Amino acid sequence: MTKRALSLDKVAKELATLDAQREKLIREQQAAILQHIRVYAAKALSSGITAKQLIDEISSLARTDKQSADGKPRRGRRPLGITKVMRQSISKRPVPNKYASPTGETWSGLGRPPAWIAGYSKDERGQFLIKSTGDSSPE
Repeated sequence: MTKRALSLDKVAKELATLDAQREKLIREQQAAILQHIRVYAAKALSSGITAKQLIDEISSLARTDKQSADGKPRRGRRPLGITKVMRQSISKRPVPNKYASPTGETWSGLGRPPAWIAGYSKDERGQFLIKSTGDSSPE
């Protein structure tokens, strides 16, 4: 078996030819798809679906179709549900105080317990519970 010697010029010409054929096929496929879309859009409009509804549907498809070539969702993107700003506003909401010491110090019950209540077990902390006006029984 003998190997053909390929020159760099031949390979470049073949690549250019193949690239042109590829581009032509892509344009033909896109034209066929657009023709199908025109037909279905005309049917949708004639059946009472508005142009805004069609645009919204296409927009929602474009948002959910953001996937990489292997079909897996892109990494590093957050879902559209909760944004960073929403998460920050949730985490910075004031928490009502749950415990009060005899000297007037208070603690919400979140995070590390302060020194005045740290020595008590969770069951013994009930004596420091603040009686809230809206709650009939302390937890």
